Amino acid sequence: MTETALVYIRKADESKAFIGCGAVIEGPYIATCRHVWRDADGEANGGVIVEFPRFQREDGELTQESAQVAYACDTESPLPDLVLLGVERLPPGVMALSVSPEERFETGAGRIHAYIPSRAM
Repeated sequence: MTETALVYIRKADESKAFIGCGAVIEGPYIATCRHVWRDADGEANGGVIVEFPRFQREDGELTQESAQVAYACDTESPLPDLVLLGVERLPPGVMALSVSPEERFETGAGRIHAYIPSRAM
């Protein structure tokens, strides 16, 4: 069920090019990397497209929503490679990943694995 929280981030221009991934978290917000937002030209394009790969519309296309920065995570220096996006609505059935509200509720060391895919998609 947690896989329903995973999303694709695409440019909001005519190309709708795939740029990166994110995850729906409590809020509901979509957590993604700041460099994904920048690579998608989020500021210049007025946002990005968030695609929900587990949810198809009636016409067979994947559900997509426009997203804007809801929280820029810019209170630290240097800036973390993280932004929180907001969408107007989530498809029914999306399970937002729970964020630990206190350190005592965390379970183990946090890890992240990332790579830069070939841009020749």
